[in-house]
Amino acid sequence: TRALGTVLRHQGAHDEAVLQLQMALQAQRELGDAAEVAQTLHEIGVTHVRMHRLQSAQEFLEEVLQVKRQLGSTDVASTLYQLAVVHTMAKPPNLDAAEAKLKHVLVVSRSSATRAATLQQLGRVCLRRGALKDAERYLRDTLELYTHTYKSDLHINVASIHFQL
Repeated sequence: TRALGTVLRHQGAHDEAVLQLQMALQAQRELGDAAEVAQTLHEIGVTHVRMHRLQSAQEFLEEVLQVKRQLGSTDVASTLYQLAVVHTMAKPPNLDAAEAKLKHVLVVSRSSATRAATLQQLGRVCLRRGALKDAERYLRDTLELYTHTYKSDLHINVASIHFQL
């Protein structure tokens, strides 16, 4: 099932996770449940990202976007974010594509946690480009969101941004 696959991914058992997720995907496709198919494809894509199988990760994540378009769903922020991660991890990285995906996430997401993670990733993209002022701006925006969310400088995410600045 997808839930078991997700748990296995979180435990670092990536190969087992993929097997469970593929079984879930097959059953969901047989049932014609496109929304569940999209969620499971996303989980498979994320698992492939964690395994550094970037080409297959990108294919799964692009398929998620295609299924969601067919469903008329606009819930694409997490998939776009993962695609940006793929572009950033690629050798050589495609920072333009990563930046475009991350900026799209900021347009479609209102979740402060998603926005903070996205701003932080945009800061990293700018750092890799050597655009230090832009990186600092994104990281300060991230810090503001994290400080508002966690109400403390003692949270690991807040400390991480302080370290990057």
